[in-house]
Amino acid sequence: MEEVGLGPNGALMYCMEYLDDSLHDWVDEELDN
Repeated sequence: MEEVGLGPNGALMYCMEYLDDSLHDWVDEELDN
């Protein structure tokens, strides 16, 4: 996370938001099929 200039807490928040977005997209795709 040094590339984006985030510390440990910021990196954790970034990761949680990324997983949240990805999980929603994946669930939507699975439910549509």
